Amino acid sequence: MPTWPEKSASVVLTHWNVVELNHKGNITEHFVGYVLSGGYARISTPIEERDENSDGEIVGRTKSGSTYQLVGPPGFNSDSSYMYENLFSKTEHKLLY
Repeated sequence: MPTWPEKSASVVLTHWNVVELNHKGNITEHFVGYVLSGGYARISTPIEERDENSDGEIVGRTKSGSTYQLVGPPGFNSDSSYMYENLFSKTEHKLLY
């Protein structure tokens, strides 16, 4: 059973991507990926800060206050792909990685 994090959490994503959404002219970026330690896919609230750390990993902070670390190469597994396809199929978007 998945362990759901608290609202402001430190999240490590694998099988990740950064998605830019354009919803009625409002453009936001979001992390989407798989939380290996919890066993579930996750999409973030809008990204407020994003940078690459000294190890080449992408790190960032979202509007909710959560921090994200993206490990490994960008991509999808079955769970993150399902979330991506179902949430973004009807919204103008593009993958940034």
